[in-house]
Amino acid sequence: MPSRRRDWARRALGAGLVAFAWLAPAGAVASGPPRAGATIAAASCSPNDVEAAIDAAADGDTVLVPPGTCSWTTGLSFDKGIHLTARERGSVTLIHDAGASYLLEVTENAGRPIEISNLRFVEGTGTADAHLAVYPGGRPVLLYRNLFETNGGLVRSIRWVPNRGVISHNLFFSNRQDDQAIVFVDNQNIASWTTASTMGADDLDGESNVYVEDNVFREIPLQALDPDSNSRVVVRRNRFDNSGMASHGADTSLHGTRHWEIYDNRFLFTNHGDCDGSQTLNLNWFFYIRGGTGIIADNELVDIASCAWGDKTEIAMTVQNIRRNAGPYPCWTTYPAPRQVGQSHDGSGPITDPVHIWGNTGGGTHGLTDYQPDECGNGQTVADYIQEGRDFVLAPKPGYSKFVHPHPLRRFLFGDDFESGDTSAWDAAEALLDRHAR
Repeated sequence: MPSRRRDWARRALGAGLVAFAWLAPAGAVASGPPRAGATIAAASCSPNDVEAAIDAAADGDTVLVPPGTCSWTTGLSFDKGIHLTARERGSVTLIHDAGASYLLEVTENAGRPIEISNLRFVEGTGTADAHLAVYPGGRPVLLYRNLFETNGGLVRSIRWVPNRGVISHNLFFSNRQDDQAIVFVDNQNIASWTTASTMGADDLDGESNVYVEDNVFREIPLQALDPDSNSRVVVRRNRFDNSGMASHGADTSLHGTRHWEIYDNRFLFTNHGDCDGSQTLNLNWFFYIRGGTGIIADNELVDIASCAWGDKTEIAMTVQNIRRNAGPYPCWTTYPAPRQVGQSHDGSGPITDPVHIWGNTGGGTHGLTDYQPDECGNGQTVADYIQEGRDFVLAPKPGYSKFVHPHPLRRFLFGDDFESGDTSAWDAAEALLDRHAR
């Protein structure tokens, strides 16, 4: 795969198609050709018309959905290397009334990245566990400039299976409900837990982790992101507006998250001064960590403290299965618990690889939390399993460097408006959410 992309880049440079240079870590390569091909306009935003346009398209084409609001009572599946889009962000609203089906099921195309942009997904009567599901099969999927809205039902915004892809410039809103914006889970890919880390510059071509960058997550209190079984996730340069993350370990999850990188994000909390909780959101954490390893660096992490809900621990670490009678390893009693916080793999066997935390500002704290209630009665406490200096370290990770930003795929396929550090684009995105909020 890397050699094919290098060959394409050389040909493109020779043909004058690439008129810029970019800096990347050693081994990183630009991925995929610029978009080309025909534009196929759907007759309307109905599922039948969009499906007809996709059927008529070939790899490299753009399927353009016209403005409108459409209730989808059936879902669509495709694996063509196309760009599915609307002309303007938010101009097309797709209401999830498709029962137990996803609105969109996308399987990676073998030859080129699939792109999905400028669509708005809204919860309706559908009961599937997501609006959009992405499955492995080829080149990374690029998802950008979409709006995702849930409303406290069973539906999350995205179920993301492959450990690659770019999720960028999207807006997520849950109407202040405990929903998930994105869950990253592949219960079949145990190889992810038995191969070496691909954190930072160890992701040589940018296609060994999924990159969540430059998005806005608004008022999704507990699990805006959920790194679950076998996931390798990079979360960077996002705005978490009164929104938190929660991962899964090998407790109720079959395998638990593999590794995650959380850096250069803004985690914000609004204390409205009320003491009855009518305005201030009950945000319990910014990251609740149940397993795996990773880095948490250079984020703005403000203190979550209010009259309504008290003072919270912003980075909370736990080992649930020492006190929880559930999952594949219930009521565990010896260190280390399987795939617990600070555990990794070097390709030969399990190793201790501590979480590294450094460079964060804003007053946020880290701490340990025991699962309650104790369903096992074995006298186990998280302090015996997660210890500073062994399982987490308050210092930079030796030899670690961040992967190039923006992701190389973005350099080829679309421009950026969040790179300068100017927050006006984020503010405009949240204003767009305000206009759409019910």
